Amino acid sequence: MTDILKHFYDLELYLSQYYTLVGANHLHPYLAEVIPDLARKDISKVIEGLKNSLYSWLLYVRERYSP
Repeated sequence: MTDILKHFYDLELYLSQYYTLVGANHLHPYLAEVIPDLARKDISKVIEGLKNSLYSWLLYVRERYSP
């Protein structure tokens, strides 16, 4: 579970650098229209880690709490 929170925190750091929240569910580019390639790769790694952590947690919950 802590991995999931770590990945969310990392993702929030990247998103706050390049996007601003407009309205309830809309991200708008902040200052620059284009995210640098290196940052784009880092964001992809964070999202991949988040996806893997969520999948592992769901497997854990299913194995532990399924009848």
